[in-house]
Amino acid sequence: MDNVIAELQEAADLMLVNDDKNVTANKYTAYAALSNACIYEGTYRKYHLGQDGSVYLNKAKADFFDDYEQSKLQIECRLERALQLS
Repeated sequence: MDNVIAELQEAADLMLVNDDKNVTANKYTAYAALSNACIYEGTYRKYHLGQDGSVYLNKAKADFFDDYEQSKLQIECRLERALQLS
């Protein structure tokens, strides 16, 4: 599972924030898949194996909140530009 997380992290780092028409996967799609994988692994370890899954759950949370703040700023900038153009 660590390889899956590493691959998704690398994919997120290499992908564009968005494309021209928002019709393909982008950086945020990769972060969503990464968070989903971390949540799955963390809960599986916690509830099925009786292990500590907090490393994976915290990674999912940290990726989400870091990504959320960046997304929020971009959305606000786009909204301002759209309002100025109209």
